[in-house]
This record gives sequence, C-alpha cells and structure tokens, in this order.
Amino acid sequence: MKKKIKTERKHILKIVLPIAFASTLLLSGCTSAKYKESMETGNTALQAGKYNEAITAFSTAVQEEPKDKEAAKKLEEATKKLEEEKRKQKEKKEREEIRAFLNAMKDIEKQADAVGDKWDKLRESANKDKISYKGFSTTLIQEILPKSIELADAVSKISAPNEETKAVHELLISSLEKRTLGLTEAAAALDKRDVSKVTNANKLFTEARKFNREYKAKMESLIKKYNP
Repeated sequence: MKKKIKTERKHILKIVLPIAFASTLLLSGCTSAKYKESMETGNTALQAGKYNEAITAFSTAVQEEPKDKEAAKKLEEATKKLEEEKRKQKEKKEREEIRAFLNAMKDIEKQADAVGDKWDKLRESANKDKISYKGFSTTLIQEILPKSIELADAVSKISAPNEETKAVHELLISSLEKRTLGLTEAAAALDKRDVSKVTNANKLFTEARKFNREYKAKMESLIKKYNP
C-alpha cells in the first residue's frame, strides 16, 4: 500500500513540477525580454548622450526587475549625467551672459573715458586762458554734461547677470553719477558765479575718480576670468 502511494506521488510530481517550472520560465522569459530590451535601449541612449531617454529606459528596467542592481546603477548614472549636463549648460549660458555684459560695460567705459578726457582738456584750456568764459560754459553745458547724463542713464539700464558682476556694475554707476553731479555743480557755479559750488564739484569729481579706479580694477579681473 505504501509503495503504491509513493508511486502515485512520484507520478504526480513528474506531472506537476514540469508544468510549474515551465510556467515560471514563461513568466520569467516575458519579464527578462522587456528588461533586456530596456537595458539595451538605455545603454545605447547613455552612450549617445541622450540622458532623458536613458533614464526612461532604465526606469522601465528597474520596474521589471526591482532587485536588479545593474539597472539601478545605470539609472543612477544616467540621472547624474543629466544633472551634470544641465549644470554645464547653465554655466555656459551664464558665461555668455557675463561676456555680453562685459562688452556692454567696456563700451560705456570707453565713451565715459572720452568724456572725462574732454572735460580735463577743457579745464586745462581754461587754466591756461586758451578758451573764453562763454566757450567753456557752452562746451560744458551743451556737450559734456548731456553726454555724461546719457552714459549714466545707459549704464543703469544694463542688467548684471550675477552678484559678481553686480558689484562691478554698481561701481561704474556710482562713478558716472558722481561725475554727472560734479559737472552739474560746475555748470551751476558758472551760471551763479558761486565758488562754493566749484568746491563741491571738485569733491564730487574726486569721489567719481575713486569709484572709477575701483571699477577698472574689478573689471580687469572679470575680463581675465571670462575673456581669456
């Protein structure tokens, strides 16, 4: 009797086990096929630098095989590479913005230096009696002062891309504003024959030159850093 039962058990096992094993292989085969396809797609995309596509493919692979370390590792790698690419793109964009800013500032600086030179020459001519009172007044009020106001307004409209460039920007703004105020005081001194305004104008010019020196020093550092 016992022998008969054992024989029946063996017979059942011979039938049941192959069926169960075949079912496992069938299910495993379906999952593995999708996993394999996703991994191949992900690796191809990763090598081509298509990180979003790689992340999608490796995510699918992880869903198919949650315990698979290779899929998780590849997903992490693709994610890091995408973040690095975004960081580099952001840095590149910022560098381009800074270079555009520096070029705009250099253009304003060049024009401001020309105005400063014209003012210095005008004062020198006056000190040497090479220009009349009227000529001095006309040049200052109709040429130098309007240009200085124009430049001060133009530089204030330039946008600084970051905190580093903002500090330089503010120095040039301060320099041009102080000089414009100085020129305004000088024009008022001529109009009202007020010596105190001349003194105040000279004080403003001194402050303007101080800001301009600081500006040029910082600007030089920025140019070396971003325009090698």
